[in-house]
Amino acid sequence: MWARRWDAAWKSDTVRTVLKTATIALVCFGLFGATSGAAYTIRIHEELTRRSLSDDAFLMRGQGLIVPATTAERTHFRRWLYERMINHPDVAIRTRAKNRFPTEAVFTAQALRALLAFNMDPKKHIYSIDRSHSEALSARALVVGGSSMPDRDGRNRARFAFEGNSPVLDKNGQPVPHDPSTLNMGRSEGLSSQAHAHYGLPDYEFSDDPQVLKEQPERFLLKTGFPDGPVLALAADMAQLHTDMALLAHLWGQSGSDYLFRTFAGQSFHYLEDVGNQIHTVQVGSYDFFFDAKLQYWWRALITAGGYLGPLRPFTSIGIDILTNHHALIEELTALRFYEAIAGQSGDKHIAKAVSELAMDSPEYSALLDDALASQPSPTEFARTLTKTLIEASAPEGAQAYQYMKTVGCGRLSIEGFKVPKDGVEWVISADELVCHADDDEGRSLLEALYELQARAFRRVSTSLRRYDQEFETVMKHRDRDALINEIVARFVRERLDLLDASDARRAVYIAAVTKSGSSANGGHHDPPWLYGEIGLIGVLFLWFSWRRRKRTKDLKKDVQDPDETPLLSGEST
Repeated sequence: MWARRWDAAWKSDTVRTVLKTATIALVCFGLFGATSGAAYTIRIHEELTRRSLSDDAFLMRGQGLIVPATTAERTHFRRWLYERMINHPDVAIRTRAKNRFPTEAVFTAQALRALLAFNMDPKKHIYSIDRSHSEALSARALVVGGSSMPDRDGRNRARFAFEGNSPVLDKNGQPVPHDPSTLNMGRSEGLSSQAHAHYGLPDYEFSDDPQVLKEQPERFLLKTGFPDGPVLALAADMAQLHTDMALLAHLWGQSGSDYLFRTFAGQSFHYLEDVGNQIHTVQVGSYDFFFDAKLQYWWRALITAGGYLGPLRPFTSIGIDILTNHHALIEELTALRFYEAIAGQSGDKHIAKAVSELAMDSPEYSALLDDALASQPSPTEFARTLTKTLIEASAPEGAQAYQYMKTVGCGRLSIEGFKVPKDGVEWVISADELVCHADDDEGRSLLEALYELQARAFRRVSTSLRRYDQEFETVMKHRDRDALINEIVARFVRERLDLLDASDARRAVYIAAVTKSGSSANGGHHDPPWLYGEIGLIGVLFLWFSWRRRKRTKDLKKDVQDPDETPLLSGEST
């Protein structure tokens, strides 16, 4: 009951309207910038893959169990890829490859991970690059398991620069991001540090105008961590690069090929599935998140004198938590309804129907895919085409999903210090208990609308996965194997080295811009204007009280000297 009362007060139209009007410009230009990096839970990723593809699907075919690729086989594949790059018939391609990787010894597993925009920490082991399963598995198990691997092994998280086994440090001894532009979508560590690779943005004309955030949040985009670089949202590119690796592994055709091409293809599914979730196609989604964060920051800054009399978290950090709470709650509620549908329990009718029809194509969405695939640059780029088409379909609905959740969710979701658990962490409180307006007509209607959006996403994803499988098989029927390899390798080298070169240039700018700090990294956030303002206010109050005291003292002295006497006028007698 207390949560509902607080929620009613927090969402008071009078309070919020007055404060919004006063703060709109300030709210949007001191901004935060991170989003959650996971779209669906690991189990949903795997269930979507498992239920969308039949045993007759190309990627699922195979008799018996497939033995995992050994370390020697993975190394053999990497060396084969290197040879195809430096001996490519296109002079420009082989020259770029040789300039970046002069010898085979330089093209290590760590170098390949850098080329693929993966985590470079030598202590981390990435599936299909420097790690394989410990036991033989069926083709289906490899593809299904692969669809959750990017979240399981954290390949896109905490992407710091390394020189050999040592991280590159800035002037303050802090690790340097391999590509600082990743900070425009998330933090440098944690779940949000993979957002740049798991989000996809539509082909819109974006703006950082706060009015756009209020009126068309799907078109709002802000460089929040590294203004000298772009906002990266690489889901479509990630889907394609994993597909390129899958296609090349299949064309390689040596021992370990069956394992590698299926695991890479399954990993590609992950990024396509991510952008099926509409909230992975919008950076922010709701102006209310900014407003709530700024309001709480101002309160904390006031009572802590800008962080000098107590801990003060940056506005950005508060905003990240508020956005992440709503993001994670949407995913958890969707997951609960999804699991209920799988178990045959009563839940949401829209999600239950979508789950029961995961093996069926959506006719309308299939028509969209037909048009997109018919106009793609090359048949081998089908993964990028499918993912981009899904992004364009999802993007108009992302802000809607956030707004539905903001309206029906409990007010504590927007309170500093309250955090919704991430995927894999046990929920102490049920996700359904964080929905404070499910019992009224408007709340039920909005919650149903949210689930209907998620059901729509499931249909699009399952249709896309089947089309992916068909396109993969079609490409593999190409008669000229050598020409096909050269086409894929040429695109792979151009795109991968373009991003790698740009990352190097941005990192140099980032390092040069870092100034030596006298405080430790954990010294806390300080906002000096609040301290100066409060000191000034105290000074003004001190002067006022001093003046009042002097005036009163003067008046008292006058009264003591002649308390009842009134001065006489000239010529007046007593």
